[in-house]
Amino acid sequence: MGDFFIGETNFGVERKNSRFELKKGTDGRLLLTVEIRGDEKVYQEITGDENSEWSWTLYPPEFYLRDFPVSNDATAKKLRIALKPEDSDKFDVALYLMEHNRVDGVTASVERHRLEVAGRVDLMGELRDFRIYWER
Repeated sequence: MGDFFIGETNFGVERKNSRFELKKGTDGRLLLTVEIRGDEKVYQEITGDENSEWSWTLYPPEFYLRDFPVSNDATAKKLRIALKPEDSDKFDVALYLMEHNRVDGVTASVERHRLEVAGRVDLMGELRDFRIYWER
């Protein structure tokens, strides 16, 4: 299934609505797109208890990073990226949970079938760590 943690809560990864890919842009640069959505069944279990810290939410979280330019080194087996603070203003990147929440300190490691992402998200003024691990 995969892991999508915010703090200590694991929302899992919903395979059918999640993806990551590398593709060539119109300018020839290699672009990384990541869209990872928490698993609906796991989310329902987490929020089934009205005392859950996530009971204010209506659906699972989703992390996205779209068309982020990366190294064109086609021989690299493992791609590692680290977003700079200003990248949040330049690229489509956020953690969506009831609204598009700003992320920072984002790092990612991409292999052919494996993705790892970590960072921090600002949820209503509180910084929370998040991390994603998924093998497709």
